Amino acid sequence: MAISLTVQPTSIKGALSSMLYQAYDTDYAQPNFVYQYRIYVWSGTTAIPASPIAEINRLPDTYAGNRSWIDISKIVTQYISDNFLNIGASTSTIGSGAVYCAVKVNGFWGGGSSGPVTSNVILATKGYEYTLEGFNQATTKRVLTDRTTVYLTTETQYDYIWYDATKITSIVCGTSTITPTAVTNSSTYIQAVELKQLITAGGTWGSDINIVFNYSGGSETISVKFDCPNKYGTTTILFKNRYGVIEGYSFNAVSKVAMTTTKENYYKGIYAQTNMAEAWTYGVGIKTPYNIQGVYKQLANTNWIPEAYVDYFQQLMLSSAVFIYYNAKTYACQIVDSAFDKKTAKNDKLIMYTFNFEYAQPLINSIVR
Repeated sequence: MAISLTVQPTSIKGALSSMLYQAYDTDYAQPNFVYQYRIYVWSGTTAIPASPIAEINRLPDTYAGNRSWIDISKIVTQYISDNFLNIGASTSTIGSGAVYCAVKVNGFWGGGSSGPVTSNVILATKGYEYTLEGFNQATTKRVLTDRTTVYLTTETQYDYIWYDATKITSIVCGTSTITPTAVTNSSTYIQAVELKQLITAGGTWGSDINIVFNYSGGSETISVKFDCPNKYGTTTILFKNRYGVIEGYSFNAVSKVAMTTTKENYYKGIYAQTNMAEAWTYGVGIKTPYNIQGVYKQLANTNWIPEAYVDYFQQLMLSSAVFIYYNAKTYACQIVDSAFDKKTAKNDKLIMYTFNFEYAQPLINSIVR
């Protein structure tokens, strides 16, 4: 008798996409046979806890060669936080933004059992994969961004680059060198540097510079280029990318803030006045507005951008967490736009994008009746 896991995710996995495990037991034809999956999700070291957080029983699927499968993504995401970034810190660790997970599988039937077989222990973030890439696509990237060049202005407030601290040995920017914190558990597995502070420490803020991520046997370089700030000012956006970490973009073109309101009205009796003559002289306020709600919206334009940045903005459109820097504060927001054109230099010549952001916080508190 033998049981095995025929499908499972590996490495760092985005839990906003499917996390599929498939098992096969040669004893599937035994009477009353069932596959029992025990799911483990935890923070800390890679040691699997003694007790699972969930158990799922599945019957053999005759259409899958009597294998069975489960998707644990919905369970895993409940244990991953969105607010792991300490905005403004020069270096950060992912903290509660990542957890370890694993699955154990047994085969059970009326007269016996097989297993268990234990899956890989992997790190899960609130990132995602594209379904077009196939299921269980995990990242093996050392530096968790798809940017090879970062465009900033001297008015940029924040921008971050995150990296796999189990692979990166040092980060060099000009005269500054950063050594990652030793990885001891899930909270230190992924770490970040804030670019404004890194570049200021390693060179001259405002001058083009390279950031070199060293690893055993080689290095990876990300170039930083500074655009001249325009007269409208730079709008700083932070968002969670497809790897489940926060990075930014500096919108360096026209930016406008607008406000919209929603109102309800209460109509009172016209005789609810103590002095009719005086009230009619000044006008009787029969229609009284209440529950007024105000929302900020901000339109932001990129400058002319290279075609390589188009896929980067696709991640912004698909992001589950977006933040905007305004009036010296960082606010959560959503993108109002629902369509995204994948522009190319061949078809569109010069490429520019406009995004509409709506602040997640209202201007005033609702009046509850």
